[in-house]
Amino acid sequence: MNDLAIMPPKQIQLSPQQISRLNRLIEIYQLNESQLIDKALEVLATVADLLNKPSERLFKLDLLSKPHRQWREIVGTATYPLVGEDTQMWVSRNRLEGDEQRECYVA
Repeated sequence: MNDLAIMPPKQIQLSPQQISRLNRLIEIYQLNESQLIDKALEVLATVADLLNKPSERLFKLDLLSKPHRQWREIVGTATYPLVGEDTQMWVSRNRLEGDEQRECYVA
């Protein structure tokens, strides 16, 4: 049996500013309206999940119990080059990887 509920289409009213913003997003991310709505619903579900359990997530991330360290405390502790890679090459490689990952989310 299919778990998807069949719902009649719903119509919503948007202000001209909202329509303009949605059209810009559709153009920027090269999505159709349905794809943009799907992405927006995914983001909304994630935000709702974060709002429902904020303290649990903070404890899992251990943000409340660890003090922030100052960079001055750890300067010079790693030898150069840290893993046999020049810093600028590492930064460039990580930026490229990040760009590729972001492109996957948009596509």
